[in-house]
Amino acid sequence: MPTDRSFQTDYDEFHEEFPLSEVIYYPSSVLSEDAIIRFYAVDAETVVALGLDKSQLKEERFSKLAYMHVGPNYQKEGTKIYAFSKWSEGDLRQIPKENRHFYDTQKPDEGHLVCAYMEEEVEHMPNVLLFNARTTQAIIRAYQLYLEGVNNSVVLREYSHGDKGRMEYQAEKARESSDPLQPPASIRGKTNG
Repeated sequence: MPTDRSFQTDYDEFHEEFPLSEVIYYPSSVLSEDAIIRFYAVDAETVVALGLDKSQLKEERFSKLAYMHVGPNYQKEGTKIYAFSKWSEGDLRQIPKENRHFYDTQKPDEGHLVCAYMEEEVEHMPNVLLFNARTTQAIIRAYQLYLEGVNNSVVLREYSHGDKGRMEYQAEKARESSDPLQPPASIRGKTNG
């Protein structure tokens, strides 16, 4: 991870890809508390293709609204993302437990804490903000397609939580490095469902 990247540089790149976003809180001292980004997890290509704006997204049943808390050491520790504040608890309970990438931990008005990255990868991400937003977008979309009945399982490249997930991740990385003919998981895709 380049150490010369600033929050503003990362946010500018993030905002380019997720234009329906804004920094709603920026601490006077970056070393003291989290900055907060409110964003709709919809990429610029989709926003332009469908001519979307925030007002059209506010009333969706499966809201794409999310909040990213960016701490002073986010380039090493990652961010915290909260989403699903507008989703019904009934819909969330329909997500199979093995596919739930959110915790019961909630912030009022922001929703559930989302598991959007592997801790081991944070320092290798060129832009942590952008990576976490892309992952959140993929999770929200996969849940929506499942709950709407388009897919009969949650389709995501995912790992189990905790130590089991770390072992799955390490095993996949070892396979990728030992077999040069095997395409990387990001191309190959991995589903669990």
